Amino acid sequence: MSELKKKRLRYEILEEAEGFLLTRIKSLEEEIEWKSRPEDDSQEIPEWRLAGIQDDKDKIAEIKEVIKALSKL
Repeated sequence: MSELKKKRLRYEILEEAEGFLLTRIKSLEEEIEWKSRPEDDSQEIPEWRLAGIQDDKDKIAEIKEVIKALSKL
């Protein structure tokens, strides 16, 4: 396999990986939005949901770091 073909293949793979990760971020953001809505008129979000929201935000931050690292490959 020629070097040019290897580079093109690597670029395509990295592009697909980035696309997957961006889709995952969008999914997590939608989940955060859903978890942020109160279940009833009490306007309070349960602690377990707040913890889940923070976990999702942490995942998003880590995914963004991975995307940055992908661009350096």
